[in-house]
Amino acid sequence: MYLYHFTDKNINVLKVEYFGSNSYTKNDKKYTIPRLFFYNSLTPKEYYVKNCQYRYTVQIDKKNIYNLDKDILNLKKQFNYDIDNILYYIAKHYLGCCYTTSFLCFCIFKDIVPIDKVTLWE
Repeated sequence: MYLYHFTDKNINVLKVEYFGSNSYTKNDKKYTIPRLFFYNSLTPKEYYVKNCQYRYTVQIDKKNIYNLDKDILNLKKQFNYDIDNILYYIAKHYLGCCYTTSFLCFCIFKDIVPIDKVTLWE
């Protein structure tokens, strides 16, 4: 599957160390595991991402993404809905996860090299 990451950083590797360094991921830092956020569409769903300068594309096998909406391992119940523990478990066993907020969101827990970079505006 193809996933898309939007940022103003001109980089060669998408790194989780940047997690929380911009205003739109600071809120997600309340859950301590660093991660990168992706969309499964070329068009971002959130207004504050629409003006980012770059769109990076990664390709990931679906089997490496845990679907928290389906939660086939029943992790939410197993970890008593403790998001930090759920995310740490997923990060240990998968490359990332997906879940639905007002749209389908993907998180990747490791640095990843994009297969493509598009400059959206100069």
